[in-house]
Amino acid sequence: MPGSVVACYTGPAGTNGVGSCASGTQTCRHDGFGYGPCTGEVTPARERCATPEDESCDGEPRCAQPPPWARGFGGPGIDEGWAIASDAYGNYYVSGSFEGTVDFGTGPLTSAGRSDIFFLKLDAAGSVLWSHRFGTQDNEHGGALTVDENGNVLLTGTYRVLPDQPGLDLNGCHLPAVNDYYTAFFVTQFDPDGNPIWCNGPYPSSDTRSVEQIAVDAHGDMYVVYLQWESAYLLKIDAASKSTLWVEGLPGYYVGGARLALDSTGNPVAVVTEGSSITDLFPSQFVVSKYAPTGDLLWLQHYQSSSDPWMGGGVTAHAVAINAEDEIFVTGDTDGSIDFGSGVLPAGSVLVKLDAAGEPMFSRSVRFGDRIALAPSGDIIIGGVGLAQLDASGTELWSVNFDAHAQDISWSPNGAVGVVGRAAGPVDFGTGPIAYGGGYADAYVATFNPPRSGDGTIALTGAVERATDFGDGPVPYAAGADAFVATMTP
Repeated sequence: MPGSVVACYTGPAGTNGVGSCASGTQTCRHDGFGYGPCTGEVTPARERCATPEDESCDGEPRCAQPPPWARGFGGPGIDEGWAIASDAYGNYYVSGSFEGTVDFGTGPLTSAGRSDIFFLKLDAAGSVLWSHRFGTQDNEHGGALTVDENGNVLLTGTYRVLPDQPGLDLNGCHLPAVNDYYTAFFVTQFDPDGNPIWCNGPYPSSDTRSVEQIAVDAHGDMYVVYLQWESAYLLKIDAASKSTLWVEGLPGYYVGGARLALDSTGNPVAVVTEGSSITDLFPSQFVVSKYAPTGDLLWLQHYQSSSDPWMGGGVTAHAVAINAEDEIFVTGDTDGSIDFGSGVLPAGSVLVKLDAAGEPMFSRSVRFGDRIALAPSGDIIIGGVGLAQLDASGTELWSVNFDAHAQDISWSPNGAVGVVGRAAGPVDFGTGPIAYGGGYADAYVATFNPPRSGDGTIALTGAVERATDFGDGPVPYAAGADAFVATMTP
């Protein structure tokens, strides 16, 4: 009958009503001959690991977790990975720098000058989907990167193009030459296929040592922490114009490093390691500071060593992360002279937790203190010359060591942890030695599957000598000692 409405579904059989999939409706045409298009239906889509929904409508809302893998990329020069970030599907984006000719998996790339930027995308299983090179006759270095809520990638880097030379080409997006012979940094947004959406630079006009971290707030405004000479700065970039809204010098002199995280309302929190004013070399204190989106300082906390800097005393802050409750986690190292709020800790790596107002909640001695990432479950991954997984209270659950430094780590929504850095040989990250080019250092990317995934599920493996029930019925049992794999949710 004309105008009558019936249910419809054009997806694969067996998927209607499973997960996110649902039927739609179609209306009989006014002449009574057939029905119009099916509207309002939801058919299977690619699974988004970052959501609890089952978009693929296969009955399993979580993404499959591929086995761990490791890749080495290098040649005769110095090659290093600088930053890594995962998207909602479990893919990884990696930035870094390389010299000479290196094949990152999609064909050889050759630097135009001494050092060029590389920018890669790898799928969850470690296959390189595409690779890009950016560089001039001078030196360029890949910097921090992040993935925004739309799945686009914000890449930073430093470049130094003399005024009488062409600027820097970023896969079709052109940056002008840098004035006054200084090194500056840029910010570029790429789509998931590696095509530039926009690029802007130089920021600023003075000499930039490195871009340490970039973060994006809910409005699309960008915050960048970078090092310039002996100081660290926090810069905010407008989402619409891509121009600088404000720049604040972070507390500290003779700065050795700085990192950044945003809380739930877009307030940036920065950590800075300050060198000793006596020696200009050894770290003597670190500062944690919180700012409003306007750039106004809200609070700061100093943690200073009482040891003699000439004797190697000092403390450092290497990384910062913020959980859903706006509690702040800082990793670093101590010389054994400081009380972070839970008593003086012995020399070594530390984890310090502060509340949203900067007051101490707890501090722990930990295995590594260079990098940190948080899972949605509240678990913590820390990195250095290995990785360790901690629960929300700082208790270690799992760890692994390897013969390389973790420059950056990223927790993927599928529960894996991606690591990037540089290796001085054919390091074995647990899946066999990586390819090694034989130069001073090679870039590497590796993944690990901690026993507890990002959503809190615990994976177990071992052997049983009977038909053991792990909660969903006895496992099949043949004889002797049988291997098993089981998952549990606390």
